[in-house]
Amino acid sequence: MQLPTILMISYAIGMIPSAYFIVRAFTGKDIRTLGTGNVGTMNTILSSGALLGIITLLMDLVKGYAVVAITMRYAGSSHLWTISLLFAVAAHNFNPLLGFSGGKGLATIAGGLFVVAPWMNLAILLFCGVLLLILRKPRVVPGIGMFFYPIILMLFGPSEGYLLGAIAMSVIVIMKHIPTFKETYCSPTDLREQHNE
Repeated sequence: MQLPTILMISYAIGMIPSAYFIVRAFTGKDIRTLGTGNVGTMNTILSSGALLGIITLLMDLVKGYAVVAITMRYAGSSHLWTISLLFAVAAHNFNPLLGFSGGKGLATIAGGLFVVAPWMNLAILLFCGVLLLILRKPRVVPGIGMFFYPIILMLFGPSEGYLLGAIAMSVIVIMKHIPTFKETYCSPTDLREQHNE
């Protein structure tokens, strides 16, 4: 299978808006109008309950797993999985089916890592746990943790050659966390001034 075909499949899988479909199917509501408006697991849990959140999480994990598994099976090179996962995360975070809104991509990345390096998920969870103990701000920990994702992958990943893809994924995920950073660390006055500019 040619790389362009694999990347198109990866992007198409990434576009499946798990949280949107689940919340719409079970509650009839648009998750983009609920809670934070994020089309992901945490907002599903907060706005629609733990059960729907868990279903959403599993679906997003499967998306990442499927993309990397397909790439490893058909691309002819194990070094291409970061590229296909990057396409899936980009489609998930900036979904054209949802007007380029979406989730934050963390579960999709985790699902992909289950294929090539499941221990990486444990390393990242432990690192985020340490950040949580230090910062005591759960909402910003995943975004800050993604700053260090390329370093963790380079140190503990399955092999070399993944740094550029990891950096690109980090940038995409961090972009989706910028509003959370602003809400957490900017004063209400600062936010009003930014809104009025």
